[in-house]
Amino acid sequence: MLGNSTMPDVLHFQKARTLDSTTLRHLTLLDGQFYSVVVRAYNGVGAFTTAESPPLTIDTVRPELNVTDVAWGLCDTTGPGCCVSAEWSAGDLAASVSRVAWAIGRFEGTADVQNWTEVTPDYAQGAPLHRATGRAQSAALNAGDTNVPKSNVHVTFMVTDHANLTTTRSVSIMT
Repeated sequence: MLGNSTMPDVLHFQKARTLDSTTLRHLTLLDGQFYSVVVRAYNGVGAFTTAESPPLTIDTVRPELNVTDVAWGLCDTTGPGCCVSAEWSAGDLAASVSRVAWAIGRFEGTADVQNWTEVTPDYAQGAPLHRATGRAQSAALNAGDTNVPKSNVHVTFMVTDHANLTTTRSVSIMT
């Protein structure tokens, strides 16, 4: 049986005979709803035992991602060079955010100035992360480095939720 609290029988019990697995196709499931699979096994005299899966979430919506306040300027830390910094916010109400990373490149979506780096969101460790914000700052970029653009920098953020859906945003700034 497949169901949830509001629709207890999306799919009624099916006879599986002695199969140890099965595939369910052409089901009409609602985005953002929780479902569980219930398996019932019978012995030869009709006694049975029932097992229920942990809740499954249907998630077809990509996480939300906003990038603001992107700037090229002096680093907060001591040392030569300038830094790129950005404010970001991300959210996913169904699956929660599992990873946020950013990169800096000469072209949109590239990482030839700074490789992809995970950023730590401003939230309590271990808590489900349905909405998060943070600030990212690059290491000092030496203006004499041939990888550092002289006129334009592209900052790209990527957020992934627990359903492995990804959203990417690139912002261009003048150096």
